[in-house]
Amino acid sequence: MKNSVKIYLKGMLMGICDIIPGISGGTIAFITGIYARLINAVKSFSPSLILDLFQYPKNKGKLIESIKKLDLIFLDPPYKEKNIKIILENIAKLKLLKESGLIVLHRHKKIKDDIGNKFTIKRTVRYGISKIIFVKIN
Repeated sequence: MKNSVKIYLKGMLMGICDIIPGISGGTIAFITGIYARLINAVKSFSPSLILDLFQYPKNKGKLIESIKKLDLIFLDPPYKEKNIKIILENIAKLKLLKESGLIVLHRHKKIKDDIGNKFTIKRTVRYGISKIIFVKIN
């Protein structure tokens, strides 16, 4: 959790510095020690991944291998979706996330989801009628 918050804050600092003329977000990434992770994240999200998404399920195996290189999955299911536990379990079963990866789940703030015992909620942040839940696979 502590490491995820540090990385989040470093990324936020990068974004802030990008809007200030003369300061580079890339330089801030290098100074804060997340440059290599940033480059690897950008490299893993390639045009071939987009193409694989559009050709699914024809090339399911190739798509799964491409996705396994990612260290962040953002889920924004409809608020009424009741199968969050099943979705998370499938992500874990198919190993769609790096071991150090994080799942960011967007839900309505009043919904109480059962995520099962294979997962740990690292942090929950509320914004208006929404909540953002940061989940790790155990």
